[in-house]
Amino acid sequence: MCRRLLGRLKWKRGEIANWATSCPGFQDCLAQLRVGENEMGIATKHALSKVPLFSDLSSKELEILSEVASIRRFEKNEIIIHRQDVGDTFFSLSTGSVKVVLDDDEGKEFIVGILKENDFFGELSLLDGGPRSASVIATEPTEVLALRREDFLKQLSEHPTISIKVLTELGRRLRKANEHIESLAFLDVCGRLARFLLD
Repeated sequence: MCRRLLGRLKWKRGEIANWATSCPGFQDCLAQLRVGENEMGIATKHALSKVPLFSDLSSKELEILSEVASIRRFEKNEIIIHRQDVGDTFFSLSTGSVKVVLDDDEGKEFIVGILKENDFFGELSLLDGGPRSASVIATEPTEVLALRREDFLKQLSEHPTISIKVLTELGRRLRKANEHIESLAFLDVCGRLARFLLD
C-alpha cells in the first residue's frame, strides 16, 4: 500500500514538473518572480550600505547580509518596537517615516526624533541584544528592512572578514565618542565649537 502511494506521489510530481516546464505562462511568472527577487536584493544591499556600521563592507559582503534580511510593513500608528523590549532586530527605513518616543509614568509622550527613508535604528541590538531605549511608531504606512541579531551573528561566524570590518567601524565610533567626552570635560565653549567645526 505504502509503495503504491509513493509511486503515485512520484508520478504526480513528475507530471507537475512536466507541466511547469511546458507552460509558457508559468515560465513567464517564474521569470517575473526572479526579476522581483533581484530588484529586492539590490534594494536591500543599498539600504545596508547606508548604515555606518556596514560602511566598510564590499558589495559581496553586503549581498551576504542582504540574504538574511527581510522586508516588513507597518500601518500608520503601528508600534514597530516597544521601549524596554529585548533588542534583537535592526531596522532600516525603505519608505515612510517613524517617530522615536519616550513616555513617562503618567503616559505623556515625548518625541525624541523623526526618522525617514534611509534612516535606521536598532543597530546596537545586533551586537549586545540589550533592551530598547525608546519606542518607535510608524507615522504613515511604512516599509522597513529588518535584520535579526541571530541571523547577523551567524553570518559573522561564517564570514570572519565581515566581523573584522564591523569591529573596525565600532572602534572608530568608540574613539570618536571618547574624543567627544574629552572635549566636554576639558575644553571651554570656544574650544568645543572649534573641534565641532574641524570635525
